[in-house]
Amino acid sequence: MLTFKSQTPKLVPITATVKAPKKTATKRVVPYNTAYNTMSAIDVFVYDVEADQVDPSDRPENALDKKPGDHDGKTLENLVNEFTDGPAGKLTLKQVKNKIVSWDALPNYKEIPLSELWSALSVQRPVAHKHVKDILVGYDEKKVQYVNVLKIKIGTKYAYYVIDGQHTAITYGVWAKWGFFAPTVLSENWLDVKIKCQVVEFDNFTFAREHFLGINGDDKLKLAYFDKWKNYVLAKRQDSPDEICSEDKYEDAYAQQVIMESYNIIPIHEKDDINSGKPGAFKRVDLLKDLSEEEVHWFCAVHQLNWDDRSVDSVEVLPMVNLRHKLKGSKSLTSAPVKDFVVTLGNIIKNVVGSPAKLRTLTDVTYKEWFRNAYPGEKTPASYPPDAPLALLLYMYYEHGGTFNSISKMFMDDYSEQGYTIFHALDQTLQDFIKV
Repeated sequence: MLTFKSQTPKLVPITATVKAPKKTATKRVVPYNTAYNTMSAIDVFVYDVEADQVDPSDRPENALDKKPGDHDGKTLENLVNEFTDGPAGKLTLKQVKNKIVSWDALPNYKEIPLSELWSALSVQRPVAHKHVKDILVGYDEKKVQYVNVLKIKIGTKYAYYVIDGQHTAITYGVWAKWGFFAPTVLSENWLDVKIKCQVVEFDNFTFAREHFLGINGDDKLKLAYFDKWKNYVLAKRQDSPDEICSEDKYEDAYAQQVIMESYNIIPIHEKDDINSGKPGAFKRVDLLKDLSEEEVHWFCAVHQLNWDDRSVDSVEVLPMVNLRHKLKGSKSLTSAPVKDFVVTLGNIIKNVVGSPAKLRTLTDVTYKEWFRNAYPGEKTPASYPPDAPLALLLYMYYEHGGTFNSISKMFMDDYSEQGYTIFHALDQTLQDFIKV
C-alpha cells in the first residue's frame, strides 16, 4: 500500500507538502471550496444552503430564439460608421494615415480557360482526390466560390497560377470532361471551359503564399463552433420550420437546442463575456456533436437539479453522460434512488469544491499528483482522461460511506495502483474532511 504524510488543516486554499512514495516531496496548491474556509466537520452528502430562485431576466439572451423572416441585419453604412466613429477606428486611422491604397490594384474578376491555368503546388495544400469526390457528390452551384489566381510574368509571357481553390477548379474540369455542363457550355474540347477567377497580378510567389494564408486564416476571424451551431439551428428554425432539412446536422442541432431551452440552458458564443456567467449559459456546444437526444436530456436535467443558478461547465456534459452509461437498471431521474444519488454527487461538489468548474481544476491537480506517485519515473500526462472527474467524484462518494451500487465501477480501477487511488492523491486534510 502506498502511503503519504498527513497534513495539518489550513485555511483555503491550502498549500501542502505531500511526501510522495519513491520520490522527492512536491509542493502543490489544492483548490478547496471557498465557501468553507475551515475544515469543520460536515456531512458532504447534505447541502444546507438553499439555492436562490433564478429570475428569467437573469438568464442569458437567447440569440437563437428566431422566427422565420426574423433575420438580424445592419446596413454596411452603419457598420462602417460604427467602426470609424469608435476607438478602434480612431486608433487605426493614426496607424494607417500615411498608407497608400490603390483602387486599381484590387483583384479583378475574369473567366480563364482551364487550359491556361496552372496550380501552384508549393503554395497550397496537396491535392486530395477524396476532397474532390466530396465536392462533386455534394455539389451545389450556389456555394461555389471564385478561384484565386496569381497572374505572374515568367520570361516574356504571363502565366495564371491557382493559389487557392484548386479543388474547385478541378471540379469545373471534371464536370466539363464528363459533359455535365452541356448544353449551357458547348465545346468539343473540355479544356475550353472557363473558370471564374479572382485575379491578382504580382511579380513573385511570396505574395501568393501570403494570400493563401490570409484566405485560409490569418486575415479571418477563427470560426468558433457556436458560429456553425447558430447556422445549423437557424437553418431549421427559420428556413425549414415545416419540412425536413436537406442535412441531418440541421435537424440534430435544432432538436438539441430545443431540449436545452426546455431546461433553461442557453447556448452562447465562447466570447460572449456579457452572458457567460449567467444561470444556464452554455459555451461548449461542440461537446454535443456525438450525443443522443436522451443524453442531452440527461445532462440538462442533472444541471437543473444541482446547478440551475449557475452557468453550465464542460465537466457537466461528458462525465455526467458517462455516469448515465454506467448506471445499471434504471437510468431515469424519475427513479428516486437515481435522483437521490445524482443530487448527492452534486452536494459533494458543492461542499468540497463549490462548483463543477472547480471540480475540473481539482481533478487536474489531483490526477497529475496521483500519476506521479503511482508511476514514478514516467512522464506525467499534460491533461487528465475524460472520465477522471467522474472517478474522483465517485471515490469521494464511497469514501464518505455512499451505498448506491447500481453502477459499473470497473473503470475506477484505472485510477488505482496497488490500492493507491486518485482519492489518496488529494491533500490529506481534504481526505479527512470528506471521510468524516
